[in-house]
Amino acid sequence: MYVFIYGFSKWVTKKRNNAGTSDYLLPQLQAIFENAKIETCGQFIIKEGVAKVVPSGRSLIQCYYVIDDDCFEGIVLLIIGGYVMILNIRSMKEGDIDIIMKNYIEQGWSKPKEVLEKYLENQNSGFLYMFAADYNNDIAGYTVLYPDTGVGPFAFQKIPVISDFIVFEKYQRQGIGTKMLDEAEMKAFELNDRVQLGVGLHSGYGSAQRIYIKRGYVPDGTGVWWNNTPLEQYADCKNNDELVLFLIKDLRR
Repeated sequence: MYVFIYGFSKWVTKKRNNAGTSDYLLPQLQAIFENAKIETCGQFIIKEGVAKVVPSGRSLIQCYYVIDDDCFEGIVLLIIGGYVMILNIRSMKEGDIDIIMKNYIEQGWSKPKEVLEKYLENQNSGFLYMFAADYNNDIAGYTVLYPDTGVGPFAFQKIPVISDFIVFEKYQRQGIGTKMLDEAEMKAFELNDRVQLGVGLHSGYGSAQRIYIKRGYVPDGTGVWWNNTPLEQYADCKNNDELVLFLIKDLRR
């Protein structure tokens, strides 16, 4: 599904829900934006361009992603039950670290703050790329893109690797992870026509496993790795975060 915006002249979209398909015209959508009292929404309405509707799996959500204009590139508007939520996929800022740590704590997970601080330092030095999901002034998730890696089956082949992909549970199933991966893959394509990643095998990685397969990632053929080493056939292992399967995607397809 796509939304076409031509200034104030015409805005027609279709929203699929459990009751079928219904039409929304400019006056109804403009009223939603104005009620939200978000300046960006007003700019979005009068700006000529094209926005893409991304199905999210929930009937009450539509995601408008502006793709044609440097002023709005990377901005996503999520219409949830009549409210407009703004998602901006951007590089990490220093103030994001405390917000991310708070979300980890709320979710009952632990993350060394030093890891995030090192990400920020390396991003600012140009050694890696960070993609933070700024969702109405909260950080809904983030991921890291390394131009190359020294571990795994594609070590030192200059194939970019996506790492530490996380969408906090309270923000899952809203298309946020998809948009982060879109941005990471676009940057990876500037560096190589392939991108790689490693995914854990226990149930905590279930959502990530599903999204990677749906996006066209396939196993590299080296089998399961444990502690950065290929696991021999019939070898004992522990199903922890170090037990991973490496996947690769051809970005030309």
